[in-house]
Amino acid sequence: PDLLIVARGGGSIEDLWSFNEEIVARAVADSTIPLISAVGHETDTTLIDHVSDRRAPTPTAAAEMAVPVRNELATGLRALGERQMHAFDRMLTHAARHVEGLARGLGEPRMLLDLATQRLDDLGERLRLRSPLLVLEERRERVDQRMKRIAEIVADRLRHSERSLSAIPETRLAALAERRIADDAKRLEALSKLLESLGHRRVLERGYALVHRTADDTLIASSEAAAGETAMEIEFHDGRLRVEPLREGREPRARGVKPRPAEKPGEQGRLL
Repeated sequence: PDLLIVARGGGSIEDLWSFNEEIVARAVADSTIPLISAVGHETDTTLIDHVSDRRAPTPTAAAEMAVPVRNELATGLRALGERQMHAFDRMLTHAARHVEGLARGLGEPRMLLDLATQRLDDLGERLRLRSPLLVLEERRERVDQRMKRIAEIVADRLRHSERSLSAIPETRLAALAERRIADDAKRLEALSKLLESLGHRRVLERGYALVHRTADDTLIASSEAAAGETAMEIEFHDGRLRVEPLREGREPRARGVKPRPAEKPGEQGRLL
């Protein structure tokens, strides 16, 4: 059974004394099934009243406790349903505000592009006053560090947003994810253009050139290093030209222009 009711009508103390016996009280206390005590009238008290799960003043009241009124159950269920809906609405509102705050924290793409453009102008001015190879190496290291940092920041924000969005319905979550992916794609495109503008091809287009050894294609950085070479290649922005050092008593020979190797789409040219 799901419930036990111990009940008896009113009577003298001698009639109710059996419910004060120790063996009866211990049996009630050790029962694993919930038990309602309804012995005697409301003014009567026995030991099992103190060890039972509930005490009813009369057997009729015990029956009412065991079987609640249907209308009361229906009212309680409706109240619980309304509370659940209100709690769900509050949760959605809080999550939506949190997502809007995260979106504002990402910054304006146009402002980021303006800052990057200004920074690029400053770097271009400094580039004219320094060695192009040294500047390119430093800029490449900085770009690599910033790309790693950006990747870490994006990954951290995505993890935080994933935890915040876990309680949002699937349809709204999909819409927010699409908008977030579109914003990140725009930022990535802007950074890719910035990275391309800092490539060594841009420096070569301004009139600089790179001198390579013909044997292993390594760079020659000084005239002293070039003195012992029999053949070299000069790399311009639009291709390479093979040359030979002019020796005393020897006429120079013209060489054809070696076309620049094609680059894969979206890939930065090789510096070294």
